[in-house]
This record gives sequence, structure tokens and C-alpha cells, in this order.
Amino acid sequence: MAHPRVLAEYTDALGRVQHSSPEAVAHADEVLRAAASSPGELVDVVRCAARGPTPASLVGRVLHLEGGGDLVLPDVVPDDVPHGYHRADGDRGLLLVLHAPARCPQPAGPGWFVAAQLYAARSADSWGIGDLRDARRIRAWVDGHGPGGHVMLNPLHAPIPGPHPQPSPYFSSSRIFRNPLYLCVEEVPGAAGHRVVAEQRERAVVAGAERLIDHSSVWDAKRTSLLALWADGPDARSQDRIDTLLADPGGRRYAEECARLEEPDDPRFHAWLQVLLEDQLLAVGPGLIHDVAVGVDRAGVDARLWPDLFVLDGTKVGAPADEFNTQGQDWGLPPLHPVALRAAGYEPFVRAVRSVVTGAAGIRLDHVMGLERLYWIRPGASPVDGVYVTYDLDELLDVVAIEAGRAGAFVIGEDLGTVPDAIKAASEDRGLLGYRVMSLDADPPSTFPERAAAALTTHDLPTIVGLVSGSDLAEQERLGLEPNRAGVEEAVARLLAWTGLTADDDPAELVVRLHELLAASPAMLVAATLDDLALVAERPNMPGTIDEWPNWRIALPVALEDLLASDVAGRVAAALSVRGSTHAP
Repeated sequence: MAHPRVLAEYTDALGRVQHSSPEAVAHADEVLRAAASSPGELVDVVRCAARGPTPASLVGRVLHLEGGGDLVLPDVVPDDVPHGYHRADGDRGLLLVLHAPARCPQPAGPGWFVAAQLYAARSADSWGIGDLRDARRIRAWVDGHGPGGHVMLNPLHAPIPGPHPQPSPYFSSSRIFRNPLYLCVEEVPGAAGHRVVAEQRERAVVAGAERLIDHSSVWDAKRTSLLALWADGPDARSQDRIDTLLADPGGRRYAEECARLEEPDDPRFHAWLQVLLEDQLLAVGPGLIHDVAVGVDRAGVDARLWPDLFVLDGTKVGAPADEFNTQGQDWGLPPLHPVALRAAGYEPFVRAVRSVVTGAAGIRLDHVMGLERLYWIRPGASPVDGVYVTYDLDELLDVVAIEAGRAGAFVIGEDLGTVPDAIKAASEDRGLLGYRVMSLDADPPSTFPERAAAALTTHDLPTIVGLVSGSDLAEQERLGLEPNRAGVEEAVARLLAWTGLTADDDPAELVVRLHELLAASPAMLVAATLDDLALVAERPNMPGTIDEWPNWRIALPVALEDLLASDVAGRVAAALSVRGSTHAP
């Protein structure tokens, strides 16, 4: 591996060379220099591949296999070396040996998926927020349109525990554990007919009549109910699984952190919630695509588990200015330290990917460029004054390939914005699907590459109705975000020209026609969002805002069951699901 580098210049999304300030470069250099010479147990990481030449540093060495057993490595790596994370004793100390599949698993064939902000997908009987029962309902609706369909959910990562859960699924306490807000309380064993559950359900359903989700109120009702059920005692099987979770140092630390910040102060209760989440998630069935956020809250559990692996001096990651975010983006998340992360065998990243890939059909890696470089913003600086710091792309892709290979899951790498072609090429070479978005792309969907997941928009971009009506542009200007008006108008003109419609035509017809164009794309996977199916004008998230916009709190304007039964949803699903028939059993 080349030593992590601080890039004094980079090429932005418009092809212009940008130079980072001397102050930004100096700060990042100082952070990298401050790393201890050996901050973890490993002195190096070595990559090898079956039937390939054994790296010189490993020839004749004893390889300690991850699953147990040893073997002496000859000049060529034997076929029977399992994929995984092995160890070897080097001249200077312990080596991590990454043995990964050459490529990640692939989708069965051309297919489609519905992207759901699960919190927003409320049914008439939901407790003020979409939950895993609602995810199962979406899954059943997709299945009802034939094979080849999937459901992609927003990250289900756990927020910092406490009475006021963080709404953003991309600003979590941990990427390893899950958010108990998504539990369907009524499906917890013992809930049927329980007095406390019935009382809290009535309270939560009433609160759910409001369009904006009150995460604090919802969690109070669910927590009160779950505490009452916990008092009755979980079954023996759940007790055994709680013991297993607490036997893991990371699991115990997570449960203890929750008990420190949240009632009750019993780690076993919080471990039990994770057991319930696993059961309800598995009950959704196969076909889910899970999202992996790019980072975690600096005050969260993961940062407490691995404090030496994060840069916790106030440095944050984000993105430079691009066509649709002219002021750049500050995500408020601390970067992982590339040297310390590598010396720890990439453990936080390994566990994050493993958590979401288990049982999934596929995963989406948010901001896949972060596997090669992250945009660091020093304390007190603005997003326009950041600098890119590099990570080892090949080694991190090995981790992804190992975990995806074990789970049999395909991988989508979100590669929008300022992403060098070399990173896209490396991801494609390893079998990742790229991402294409019609509202951003100057080329029609008929030109999209096969190795891609394609959509009309994303959670960080305007919905189709918001874009074409001009309401999203007006909101950006009202909020002082300095949007690229000319770029927005060009995007609207392209979409209308491709469909042959005008801005005055029925928005439902526009949404359907755009999805029909998307369905004919060569892209391996194509997507619809629930927001577009519901003809929502407000986007889920407005980059560059905090409290000025109700980010991650806007519920769909209609009950989930009504949306899925709508004419628009039916027509879009009919258009997209035709692709699944090409690989029906």
C-alpha cells in the first residue's frame, strides 16, 4: 500500500482542476503525521489471490487461517485457501492477509427495485413511523409483480440512544447495530392483547396523523411498550441470543452505552431489542437491498468502540461544490484515520459491511469514492475549503468482496458527483454496479451502461414533481442555498423532451413515462422511489440545511397501502417489472 496522501488538487464534477488551500493541506498532513508508527496490532496488510503468485513477503510463511488451521504458503497461492482475513507472522510483526474473491456476486439478471425511506412509509396502523412490518408490505407488493424485484431501504443503523433519536439515517451512532424505532411493537412476542401496548398504540397512531414525523414521541410510545413486554420476560431462545450478543465485546459495549444513556440501565434489554430487530428484519423476506452510510456520529458508539481509529479533533467529511450543491456539503461526520484503520485490520468497516450484507440480496455503499478518498474539512472551515485524503481502495474493496461473497449479495457503489474515472473503473472491475440518475444525466437512459443501477432521482435530490414544477428550486432559493438555476432548468428541459410532455401536463403521466424510459435502459437494475410514486414535491433531505428544512422527517402524504394500490404505482411497477421476466425461473 502507498502511504495515505493529501491531495493538494483535484478535478471537480465539472472537469475543472481545483486547488486545496495550504491551511487545509497542512492540517491533514499534521493529522496523518500524528499517527503512531504502529497504532494497531498489525504492522502491514498483504493481498493475495488464488492461483496467483504468493507475495514475496509471504512465501514460505505460515498462514494462520481465519477459520482455524495453518498452512505454509508456496510460490503460488493454493486454490483451497478460503476467502477471508488470515494472519501471518512477518519480519516486523503480525500481518493481515486479505484473500478475496476477484469479483462480487452479481444480480441474477436485469431487475428493478423500489427505494423506500422506511420511516416515511407509514400504513394506517403504523405507530407514527414506517416500520419493518411496512417493509414487509412493500416487499409483498413488489413480489406481486413477478420475479426480479427488490426493495432498497434507507440505512437502519442505530442512532445515539436517548429520548430524542437523531432523524437522519446517515448520522448514526453505529453502523453495526440497528435502530429500534423500526420495530413493529405489535409483532413482538407477548404484545397481543397487552394493555400497555394497546394504550401506547392508540397514542402513537393519533400522533401519526401529522405529516412531519415526531421521532421523540414515537420512540417514547414504543419504548414504554417494549419495557412493559421486557418486564414480562423474553423466552429462553431470546435469552440465549442475548447472551451471545453480550459475549461479543462490541455487542456488550453497545448495550452498555445504551444502558448509560437510555432507560432501563440494563444492557440485556438493549441487546434484546437487537434480537427483535434481527427477527423482524428476517421476516421481511429475501430481496432486500441495504444501505451502508459513509460514516457515524463522533459522539456515537462506534467512535467510542474505536476512538483511536477516528479523527476526533473536529475534522468532518463532506463534498466539494458540484452542479447541484454549489456551496459544497458538510456531513458532520468524523473521518476514519487511514493509517490507524489499516493497522486495526479495517475492523469497523468489516463489521459495518457484515451487518448489512447478512441476509440481503444486495447492498448499496453510500459515497463509494470514500473507499479511495474522503473530503476532509478541518475544524472551523467551510465545505468549500476542504482537502481529499486517500485510503487504500484495493484493500477496502477486498473487504467488500469477502463479505458480499460470503452472503451472496451484489453491491451497488453510489458514485455520483466528484468521482475520478479510475475509481469507477476499479469498482467496475471488482463487480460493483455504478449509479446513474436521469435527472442529473445529460444523456438519455438508453445510453446508460449495463453495469449500473439507474434511478430518476435520489434522497438528496429533488423529486420529479419538485424538480419539474419548480417548487424545489424555489425552496432552495428561499433557503439561500444558491442553486444552479441554469442547470436545473436544463435538467427539466431534458426530462420533458425525452417524454414529449410539458411542465403543464399531468405530473402522474410524467412520472410514469419517465419510468417507462428508465425500464428500457440497458442498466442491470432500475429503480423507483416511493416519493415519486406518491407524487411528492418535497425531497427527503436538503443538503446544506439542518433545521431550516425538515430533513428525514417528511412522511409520505398518503397511507402506504393506498399508495401501493394507486394507479401511478401500478403503472410504474408494470413497466419496471417486465425486466424481471427475462430471468424468471
